[in-house]
Amino acid sequence: MKNLIIFPPGWHPSGPYLALPILKSFLEANNVKIDTDDINIKFFNEILSKKFVISCIEKLKIQNRSNIKIDLIKESCFKIDEAIFLLKSSKFFEEKIRNFVINTISNTLELIKYTFFAKELSFQNIELYFDKTSSEEIKKNIDNTNYNLYLEFLENYVLKNIVKENYDFVAISISGSSQFIPALTIAKLIKKHCSSVKHISFGGNYITRIALENDKSLLFLFDFINSIMLYDGEISILNLINKLERNENLDSVNNLIYFDLETLNIQRNEIIETDYINELCPNFDDFILKDYLTPEVALPIYSSRSCFSICSFCTIPKATSGKYRKCSIKNVFLNMVELNSKYGINIFCFVDETLDIKNMLVLSKMLIKNKKSFYWYGETRFSPMITDKASKILYKGGCRQIQLGLESYNQRVLNKMQKNIELKWIENNIEALHKNHIATHLFFFTGFPTETKIEAMNTYKFTKNVIKDAHNKYNVNSTYGFTSFGLEKGSDVYINPQKYNIKVEVLNFQKYDLKLDRNYTSIIGLSQIEADKIVKEEMGIFKFRENRQIKIPSSIIISEKISILDSIYKKDNFKNSYKIFNETKILTLEDTHFSLSNDTYYIFKGDSIIFYNLIEKNVIKVKKDFISVRGNNIIINKNFKNIIKKLIFYNIVDNENYFIISNSSCMKKYKLKLVRNLSTKLIDNSYFLFNSYSNTLIKLNRLSYLIIKLFKNPIYLKDLEMLINTNKINLKMDNINELIKTAVENKILELVC
Repeated sequence: MKNLIIFPPGWHPSGPYLALPILKSFLEANNVKIDTDDINIKFFNEILSKKFVISCIEKLKIQNRSNIKIDLIKESCFKIDEAIFLLKSSKFFEEKIRNFVINTISNTLELIKYTFFAKELSFQNIELYFDKTSSEEIKKNIDNTNYNLYLEFLENYVLKNIVKENYDFVAISISGSSQFIPALTIAKLIKKHCSSVKHISFGGNYITRIALENDKSLLFLFDFINSIMLYDGEISILNLINKLERNENLDSVNNLIYFDLETLNIQRNEIIETDYINELCPNFDDFILKDYLTPEVALPIYSSRSCFSICSFCTIPKATSGKYRKCSIKNVFLNMVELNSKYGINIFCFVDETLDIKNMLVLSKMLIKNKKSFYWYGETRFSPMITDKASKILYKGGCRQIQLGLESYNQRVLNKMQKNIELKWIENNIEALHKNHIATHLFFFTGFPTETKIEAMNTYKFTKNVIKDAHNKYNVNSTYGFTSFGLEKGSDVYINPQKYNIKVEVLNFQKYDLKLDRNYTSIIGLSQIEADKIVKEEMGIFKFRENRQIKIPSSIIISEKISILDSIYKKDNFKNSYKIFNETKILTLEDTHFSLSNDTYYIFKGDSIIFYNLIEKNVIKVKKDFISVRGNNIIINKNFKNIIKKLIFYNIVDNENYFIISNSSCMKKYKLKLVRNLSTKLIDNSYFLFNSYSNTLIKLNRLSYLIIKLFKNPIYLKDLEMLINTNKINLKMDNINELIKTAVENKILELVC
């Protein structure tokens, strides 16, 4: 029997997913030959190409669709091949090239999103025009080439690969919600075109959670597939393939759901708790590692399965079935050595739900003893075990980042979450790691049931201080990520809502029969709406920002792996140099002929010309009366010096002769002043200064706002310091300097000479 496992599109394209390589190693150790295919990375390499960009633009022409944003960015999308090439090279670590790559990819994804009417398209999430939580909408739209972004690519793939290989059995691993529609599309195409395929099976975390309690929805799925494997897949897929090969009944395959053709009913086989852990070395032989969208591939690996903690918001226990179980650390070490020898990779990503620090210390000592120059990172919990001494060993053993589930910096909220961590561990752990050059990434969310606004803001304050100290005190590239709390089926909060003072809202199951998350009403603490508002504000999403005259795409997050590589190779991404604008040169300017700067684009719109700089994401609109553009050449009426200054300052025209580059000492040597055309908004006692040309803003308290206002006319920092001392204002100059630095970097203040 010829077998295939597919990883469908919709996952992050920065590296291979581990499920297929571990299933391959297990099956082949049990004398079952299987091919594995990561279609996800093939899909992203297909759509992030000049060829696909051209097809999108042609499609829009036929449909007679466009808008100002698309008109402005589409020419930059033609450079997508160059951007992808640079992303896969060491040149990506250069700041200007990094900006070019990120913004070109962001623009290309925006063009594709618009072409296919999608709601969201990023490396982290894909939301098509139709809802993936509604079987009715999926059935109605899955064959629509206008809405199903995957359809044409997958049809070509199935016809060129699966048909000619004559597979008998195909399994499709679905780990995230964005993979659901492409997985169904693949299954439907296989059913239509591949007569050799007798059985299609779904497996993976996401499909497990959908299938656990939902027979009504499963009827829809069995129009596409034959079975669903729940939880960890090794034992189930081995037994399923053996049964199919011998043409035997499937009723003894544990953790399997299938449609019984004799009874015409859904058959749920016995669910058993998994106690097996696969310690074989993952087999990546079928993957082309150089295809992944990263300067250097990190191979995934694990030292344990499931989690030794049961947090009240988490669905992992429900979706994994099985006790927490650990690999032999010696086997983990040997697998790393084998993977390094076989594929030439020396960076490893531990995908454990929670790393056991005790085991990681043992592994680090093995790596040190055997003089292995391997680097690794992973996620764990705050613990008394993360000490200065332990962190020294971890760093020496190759650890370069630890991801930590902070969730909240409030002991009451942590207790309510059943996190089983103490507040005092948090600061101690972070300081120990940073002191020993190990970067941290903090995860947290806003609006856990009963959390108050004061508690939520305390977490934001703490994390911002952590990042500031990491950068300024330890020169460590630490990061954080946050969102609003989401209530999902299977968590303790969902199962016992009264315990958390919430009421779960009734779902329209007729319409959203595949939905895993639920809305709720808070009896105590922040509501969902209030939590979402705080998150948006902390992300800098405000209505006045959204109303920017000309919107351009937000910069995508390439991958968490980039910050790891920065830590490994000591790439310092903090701004150490500044541009000082030479205003005197503008005032004495006679020649008003300029060339467009590299990566600047423009369009004519009505009585104006709109300019867009790709690298810095600046957008300037200028009346045609003041300016003449011929190709790359610009002539500006010399009577309009402010327009000339604006185009130079925002890097629309070549500006090398108008800036002096200096290090941070320039803050004291040159004058500072507020840039023109700032918008000021007062919201909830906070002041927001917004530069619509650069789409940057800073949030200030009243005192900081009053200080920034002093720069309405150019002044030196020393003059400000004198003013503060003369008036006996109790302010530390370190805090003032930090404020000024932030304002300069966000184009709120400019340095002038």
